[in-house]
Amino acid sequence: MKTAAALIVLMSTAVAAVAQEPQILRQEQREFQILVKEKPSGKSLVTIADRVDGSTAVTTDADVSVSWLFYTYHYSFHGVEVWNGTSLQQLVSSANDNGKKLSVRVKTDRDVAAIETGDQTAKTSTHITTSTGYWRLPPGEKLPREIDIVDADRGNLSHAKLELVGDEMLVIQQEKIPARHFRLRGGIEADIWFDQQDRLVRQTSVEEGEATELRLVRKSVMAPSTTQR
Repeated sequence: MKTAAALIVLMSTAVAAVAQEPQILRQEQREFQILVKEKPSGKSLVTIADRVDGSTAVTTDADVSVSWLFYTYHYSFHGVEVWNGTSLQQLVSSANDNGKKLSVRVKTDRDVAAIETGDQTAKTSTHITTSTGYWRLPPGEKLPREIDIVDADRGNLSHAKLELVGDEMLVIQQEKIPARHFRLRGGIEADIWFDQQDRLVRQTSVEEGEATELRLVRKSVMAPSTTQR
C-alpha cells in the first residue's frame, strides 16, 4: 500500500509539473544539415516555441558522425533554452562528445545567471547575450557590439565582437531568401546568417580543428501543443 501511495504522489507531482508549463502559441521547426569539411556529416533539429506567457523555449537536437581511415568521431547534443525577451532564464543540456559525457545547467535569478557543469564547475554571469546555439540574432542595436556567449554544451563563457558583414541571398528549400551575414571575433570566432525573422539560417566555424557548417535545409510551422518538453 505504501508503494502504491508513493506512486500516486509521484504521478500527481509529474502531472502538476506538466500543467505548469505555459501553453504554446506558435511553434516552428528548423532542420539544419551539418557539414564537416564540406561533407554531409549530420543534422540539427531546432524547435522554437513562442509561449503564452511571453517566453520562448528553444529545443535543439544534434547528431554528427565523421569517419576517417581508421577512426570515427561521434557527437550528439540535446538542449533546451528558455528566454524571456532578451534574458536567458534557463538552459539545460546534455551531450556526448565521442564518449565523454557533458552537461550544463543555467538558471537566472534576479539578473544573475548561475552556471553548473557536469564536472561540478560553478560560475555566475550578470548577462548572457546568447548561447552557442545562435538560434536568433543576439539582441542590441549598435554595430559592431560586444556580446557575452555561454557554450551550450560545456558552460564556458566567452566575450566576442559582433560585426555586420552585409546583406546576402541564400537558397533555402529551392527559394532565394534575403539574409544578413554577421561575424563573431574574439573569444569565439564564427560567421552567422539570419533571415528576416532574425532567426538562424546558416553558421560556419572551426570545430575540433575542422571547418564546420550548419545549413538550413527545411523549416515548418508545427501545430501548437500545450506543453514544451
